[in-house]
Amino acid sequence: MIKKSRLVTFFLVVAIIFGVVFSTGKMVLQNINLGLDLQGGFEVLYQVEPASGKGEVTKQTLTDTVSALDRRINSIGVAEPSITIEGNNRIRVQLAGVTDQNEARKMLSTTAELFF
Repeated sequence: MIKKSRLVTFFLVVAIIFGVVFSTGKMVLQNINLGLDLQGGFEVLYQVEPASGKGEVTKQTLTDTVSALDRRINSIGVAEPSITIEGNNRIRVQLAGVTDQNEARKMLSTTAELFF
């Protein structure tokens, strides 16, 4: 009799644990941000060159360009973009979950204008 009650208690505890795990698992999975490989999106590799063909590309130029690209990407509402500097003159931009690639490319490639 004692063995039977322990066995019933054990299965009851296991059933409760499974119920809690499966009921909260769905909520946890909904809050996971999927990356470029699972969610889809696109990747662009830019090569930075001096505008006039003279001079050189410095680390500061690359950093400023990354900051400008980050502001532009944030304006279209992309969650967690990846912008990395590669080598001495390249910038890799990865955008996960972008549905309209042409609009994103157009927005990224527009030339900034300064007015005085």
